[in-house]
Amino acid sequence: PVLCVDTTAEYGGCVISDPVSQEQRALNDRITNQLKSDFNKRKNEVKLLLLGTGDSGKSTFAKQMKIIYLSGFTDTDKNQLKNSIRLNIIVYTQILLKGAIKFGYQIQPTLQEMSDNILKLEYTNETVQFNSEISDIVRTILEDPAIKSTLERYSEIQLSDSAPYFFSQIDRIAKSDYIPSDADMLRVRIRTSGIAEVSFQISDFSFKIFDVGGQRSERKKWLHCFDSVTAVIFVVALSEYDLFLEENISINRMQESLRLFDEIVNNNWFVATPIVLLLNKKDLFDEKIKRIDPKICFSDYSGGLNQEKAQTFIKQKYTEKNLNLERKIYTHYTCATDTQNIKVVFGATRDIFLQETLLSAGLDI
Repeated sequence: PVLCVDTTAEYGGCVISDPVSQEQRALNDRITNQLKSDFNKRKNEVKLLLLGTGDSGKSTFAKQMKIIYLSGFTDTDKNQLKNSIRLNIIVYTQILLKGAIKFGYQIQPTLQEMSDNILKLEYTNETVQFNSEISDIVRTILEDPAIKSTLERYSEIQLSDSAPYFFSQIDRIAKSDYIPSDADMLRVRIRTSGIAEVSFQISDFSFKIFDVGGQRSERKKWLHCFDSVTAVIFVVALSEYDLFLEENISINRMQESLRLFDEIVNNNWFVATPIVLLLNKKDLFDEKIKRIDPKICFSDYSGGLNQEKAQTFIKQKYTEKNLNLERKIYTHYTCATDTQNIKVVFGATRDIFLQETLLSAGLDI
């Protein structure tokens, strides 16, 4: 046998090939091709991290991506959340009844047995029952003056801002053939635990949006999402300036949101990362500012019940947290339950992502 170190060495007028080296060369080629493929895939991938405190509207924004860029909600999605929607209504009614007791309001004696029965319900998504009988009871309770007065003080009892919507839809939701609408799916309240991913394609680009739990207990799970982030979308509930954390009722929600934004925007992971700030729930803010002065949250605010002054002031409170003056914070006022609004806003922010991040890599958009 002839031992040839050079795989292309000539011997006796012939070219002798080492079969082991051929295999190694083929393996190297496969690795090189895979690395090139992975690089091309990554350079066309837009990874967006969706952050914010609990109940800011992050998950609603993520759901809108399914409506706008995918095929909307599947029958499976709707069937899975149908019971959650019905359970939401029962839980919201229980919160109102407990709130009335807390405030010392007396419901009508004829409703006492009904309210006691509702308070005793301990349903889960699997066991919830919501028929015409229960819907009639809920509707009757909602008409009670004490409950109406409690509803006006919703900010003091941790009642979801989706409650009035679902209360208005009780009859439809109680029907045996009920199928959730897109509006129902967007408003149903399910606490995000862990990390949910929404992926979709726009032209040649693959978008991945990571929605993570906003409650304090969930934030430790964010860290491994920070790698190779194209942009951060931070969602703020503009209307929460008079609300307090569910986990700690002594802490104002907007103050907590500001602290978190400060932590995120100045984090070493995001030194050069574009930041998009969504000042969400603009519709609720526009109604609330007519009644409640933001001074309840900001002692240095002096604009009174002026909508423009208030929203500009709050926007500035967030943007001034950014210590990297070379980086711009892109802000938008949004209503996450409004599909058209989110479509326009995301279209604008999408262009920012592609221009600032992908064009810098020499890509043709």
